[in-house]
Amino acid sequence: MNTQPRNVPSLSVIIPTLNEAKNIEIALLCIVKNEIPRSDFEILVIDGGSTDGTLDKVLKFADQLPLIIIEAPGASVYKALNIGLEKSRGKYFVRVDARSEIPYDYIKTCISHLQRPSIECVGGIQLQYGNSPMSNSIARVTSSFIGTGGAKFRTAKESGYVDSVYLGVYKTATLRELGGYEDRSEYVSEDSF
Repeated sequence: MNTQPRNVPSLSVIIPTLNEAKNIEIALLCIVKNEIPRSDFEILVIDGGSTDGTLDKVLKFADQLPLIIIEAPGASVYKALNIGLEKSRGKYFVRVDARSEIPYDYIKTCISHLQRPSIECVGGIQLQYGNSPMSNSIARVTSSFIGTGGAKFRTAKESGYVDSVYLGVYKTATLRELGGYEDRSEYVSEDSF
């Protein structure tokens, strides 16, 4: 499936999915609220073989967002991100997970930081929340210093250098130079090299 925009976009938003019908609409609505002109971006949804109607939910946004759907059965999140990196046409690579709720100014703010020559990747703070007593408890633990190990992408109060980011917005050329994401193993730590 492809409703690819005609112009070369300045940014590519990559969303890996696998059975995310319950979550994907909120993630896409958050992108709509970022108020980016359609001609400035493309959204590549790389689906690992959803069987729950995820892609039907995605297609509901075809009139609001410049969507490209790539079906990649069995692809892990990292394999999907690398497929997105290979297919993306934008100068900037924006990772958004299907369960993410990005702020209305997230993409614009990240891109403005990337205008500085010394910055190659930016991201926001990952705020945890739950929707049940158990998930609320997990959110509290994974938001504490002990639960995060002090990771700044979960605890920072202001902008500054960090050694790991949540999601991440990159200069596409830099991410390609680095070889993309580690995808040779089922279990990958994004925080180590």
